[in-house]
Amino acid sequence: MNSDIVKNYVAISPDGSIIVKFNPGTDSTDPYILIKKVDTDDKKITNIFDKNVLNVLEWSLAVSDINENYFFVAISYIIGEDEDENENEDKDEVVPPPKTNKRLINAYFRKINDIFGPFVFILLIIFFIIPFICILPFVLYSLLHDRLFPPYNKRIFNNEVFEQFQLSLKPEESGSKKSKEEIKIFRFDSSYLNSEKKDSGTVSLSEITYPFNGVVGFLPSKNNTILVCMNYIKMQKFHINNNNNKSFEMIEKDSFLLPESLFKELESSKDVERNWKYLLKSRYREFLMTDKGYNQQMQHIEIYNINTLQLVNVFYKNHEKNNEPEISIISTDSDLFGLNNEPGIFAISTDSDLFAYSYEDNIITIYLMESGLEIVSKKFDCVLKIKFLEFIEENKKLFFIGEDKNGDMKFHIWLLTGCLDDLFIIEHNTSILSNYDYSLTKTNGMVVFLDDKIKINILHNLIDNNSVKSMKSSSENLSNENFKTFKDLYPEITDKSKPDLNEDDNETTIMNIACGLLVYLYNNRNERKKSTDSNHVKIIKFIKTFIENHPDHWKLMEIQYPLMALLIHARSFSLIKFILFDENSKARNLHRPRSQYDSYPYYHESSKLSKSDNDLKLALSFCKDRDAVMLAYLLEYYSENSLSHIGWMINVTKILPELSKHKYANYVDSLYYKSCFGEMKYNFPNKRFKTVSFKQDLLEVYLPLTQLIPTDFVSLFTYSKYKKLRQVYDMLSDICMVPLPNFTTCPNEETDDEPEETGKFKKFWTALKIFAKLLRKIFIPINPFRRNEQFSSFLQVEKINSPFFYIPAMEAVINSRWNQTKTNWMVFLIKYFIFLVLYSYLTQIFLNNHENYSKTANIVMIAIFYYLGIDLSIVEFMRMKNNLTMLHIFDLCSTIFGITNLTLLFFVFDDEWIILLTSVTTLILWIEMLLWLRLFSGIAINIYIFGSILKIIIPFFAFMIVLTVGFGHSMFILFGYPSLVNLHPSVSTYTLNNGSENFTLTGTEPDSPFDTPLDAILSAYYWNALNFGDYDYWPLKLLAFLANIILVLVLLNMIIALMNDAFNKAKEDGRHGLSIFRSELIYDYEKLYGADSHKLLQTSKYICFRRDSNLMKEWLSKSEEIGKNKLYSWFNESLSSK
Repeated sequence: MNSDIVKNYVAISPDGSIIVKFNPGTDSTDPYILIKKVDTDDKKITNIFDKNVLNVLEWSLAVSDINENYFFVAISYIIGEDEDENENEDKDEVVPPPKTNKRLINAYFRKINDIFGPFVFILLIIFFIIPFICILPFVLYSLLHDRLFPPYNKRIFNNEVFEQFQLSLKPEESGSKKSKEEIKIFRFDSSYLNSEKKDSGTVSLSEITYPFNGVVGFLPSKNNTILVCMNYIKMQKFHINNNNNKSFEMIEKDSFLLPESLFKELESSKDVERNWKYLLKSRYREFLMTDKGYNQQMQHIEIYNINTLQLVNVFYKNHEKNNEPEISIISTDSDLFGLNNEPGIFAISTDSDLFAYSYEDNIITIYLMESGLEIVSKKFDCVLKIKFLEFIEENKKLFFIGEDKNGDMKFHIWLLTGCLDDLFIIEHNTSILSNYDYSLTKTNGMVVFLDDKIKINILHNLIDNNSVKSMKSSSENLSNENFKTFKDLYPEITDKSKPDLNEDDNETTIMNIACGLLVYLYNNRNERKKSTDSNHVKIIKFIKTFIENHPDHWKLMEIQYPLMALLIHARSFSLIKFILFDENSKARNLHRPRSQYDSYPYYHESSKLSKSDNDLKLALSFCKDRDAVMLAYLLEYYSENSLSHIGWMINVTKILPELSKHKYANYVDSLYYKSCFGEMKYNFPNKRFKTVSFKQDLLEVYLPLTQLIPTDFVSLFTYSKYKKLRQVYDMLSDICMVPLPNFTTCPNEETDDEPEETGKFKKFWTALKIFAKLLRKIFIPINPFRRNEQFSSFLQVEKINSPFFYIPAMEAVINSRWNQTKTNWMVFLIKYFIFLVLYSYLTQIFLNNHENYSKTANIVMIAIFYYLGIDLSIVEFMRMKNNLTMLHIFDLCSTIFGITNLTLLFFVFDDEWIILLTSVTTLILWIEMLLWLRLFSGIAINIYIFGSILKIIIPFFAFMIVLTVGFGHSMFILFGYPSLVNLHPSVSTYTLNNGSENFTLTGTEPDSPFDTPLDAILSAYYWNALNFGDYDYWPLKLLAFLANIILVLVLLNMIIALMNDAFNKAKEDGRHGLSIFRSELIYDYEKLYGADSHKLLQTSKYICFRRDSNLMKEWLSKSEEIGKNKLYSWFNESLSSK
């Protein structure tokens, strides 16, 4: 503060009720805060900083909402280094920093000790010692397998550790001479704002100084006061509690790293002031924005939610407006460049529905937040650069400040309702300060700024007290002839709730009435006359003409009002097709999907639309006869456009379960073979992926990093699995996306609310909850009371009798959820293994010595055996209830047989039948063990290959068995009457010479291999082992010759050839069988055990996979064949007819 020129800063509370101006002061003046409530006078508070705070480069100011009659003001600053101090520091001995690995290990072991404590940690080790010993062989196998056969993905992914992690763990040097960071928090009593006293130096009840600096801001929160402080490395959350009337406390809550692209942008610049401004522009309310250019035409914008830490959406900015955005694949880090040294200007509507963006030019682009789709991009020739944006008046208007060619700042309003007269300028005599980065702020539709007299001004006051002048000419209004048509048609509507049609109604009102007229005419179609039909055609023509001439205005209307829903109700096939597919129109993509009708800001109850429905769901409800074409139109439209942006499919995700059960016109089967289900290229800017499935003969599945990374110790190990994709073998160009966002997330997983604070013992309670959950998962694991609507869309989709498991995207979805599911079922594999070992041991004890079961150790083992048996039986019974199959019945029966067999051994242990029963039960239990090993893909595929081959060769076996039985039966008859057919074998004779005389020895007559019918059939099966040389009966030799040719030569070669073909086909069936098995286990896991508590680490909004033409060969050929046909090709409706 050694200069007489000082910047003034202004801030507004998240709810817009309190405004604060901060003057840092100069050498001759003291710093002060000016507080203003919107409906009261200014209050000035001085003596907030000492004059000793010198060389401050930048300040950051924030004010909170009123909570418990108090509000808080946060001031953060950054101090420039003094040159003399730098010289002294250079002379100091440079102390080498500790090794990164050692620092990481020490820091995280301290955090483990703080959270769990030694007692809980020891309990966890003791409790899981037995399962660990049991699972150790599998772990060792996995480790050795990776060492001996290094997977391919280790060659294509870096093994780097996040640099930000290392920087975020750097010890704070507060209190030392080098400390140059500080946040001051002041608490004020809101009653002071209502007092008559205007100035005070002691109004602040208390203050706290915290050794952390960065750009500060308060998050909107109903019950809590949350402060966010952001520097170039990370963002820190603080929870502020009011202890009493005299003091408050500031608790360090959460800390997470900035998005990597934002961090690199800030790290690359050494300009502290520039980085400070960059951070100021990057956050608004609970949203954090990053934007980067990747080539001269394309720019990617990411929005993160600070409360949920999740990526809200990715938006694409095309700097060539002539065409729709063509999404390019990002290749290398060197391609990333900032278009300028500052981020773009952005605004988010009050309801978080719309997103406006501009980048240092005169173009503003409006997007839908829920889908990331561009609505409209408009160029304003009246300004040179856009400097500020904010939605006002319930998001009906967009306020922006533009710099004209003379360098003057002009206030403009863009009306977003779709009217042709949509641009206005605010004429005023107020001049804004040149430092608008600090003297201009906004929140929830309120814009506050400091004028040239350093006085606080509110935009609403200017709009109320000054004229707003239109910048459009009246010649752009609709023609009188078209308007007269509506005046003539409108009286025919008999609905008493219809609005009045006035001469001064704007275009938006007229288009709503026009679409409403179509609905009315359809509802009264039985009473229509020829003149009415003619008027109906005129209305459609009028709407088409408006769309052709003003496509951007139609787009704005359509995201404000549910116009497509009216057209669906009106069964206006030709108009719907015109909007979706007309190639002659000036603009394409005239329709945008909305997740539900209450997303529209001007939704009316009179429209009789269910708030939770959307256009796709409404079309499905009318999916009957000719009306089914509307559903086909929308599905075709969304799937075609989804290749450029995944947001087009947000409604398809929600409707797919119901659509898969509807089965009308096989829409789902045809939809699965659209290009987007196997060839949607990954086009997000973030190139960090987590490998979740990498097995031979399976699609490689990756999860992109779509969340902000916490800096706690768990996250270090969890998120270190996200690796950057190296640019070898053109790998990135092969990464595709599953075209269904949020396909595997449950409805209750999506929330934007700030989680409630758990108090001082948050870490302890979190650890206790995890520990309790682990106990419950082992002893009481089942939670069968979840309803189907609580499941993700993936689990609700009907998969039987559909090509679901043959679709690459669906295989990727299944594999993405498999690791979490496998971990759960591995517990039951261990339980079953222990169950089988105990069964084998206890049966031997009972069979060898019946009295041994009374020993204490054996009693304990018997109790464990029955517990495991009952537990496994309950789980298998619940699984069988979900899906009754022969394998589930076998799973349940095998466990019951084991329990029953051991129970019988208590009473009977020395009879023949109990030995036989034990032998058979042991075989069944080992077969069940083999089925449990399907958790491992290699074993599972071989089992399904075996089953597939068995299904293929069963008809051949039936054919062979019939022939074998036939030959065996004929031989039984032939050998049954040897005396009648002279079928006596020649007896072998041997001559023995002892030196003096010869002895003749006669051998015994050989036994007939066909004595009984069963022996005859078995002998025929082993025909090549028979010897008929002892029989001198030509009919027998002829029959034996024929049987040898048929049974041995022909059938043997047939089965070899058949097995060869069957195995090649069975390999593909084995993959599909594995997908079916995994899908069933995933469903059972979600149904019985519910969602895991750590959802963010195990679910993803987006799923990616590597395109493998060899594994996708069948889908690619069928997609090329089926994909060419439009879903609506069965309906021959031209654009010109209704």
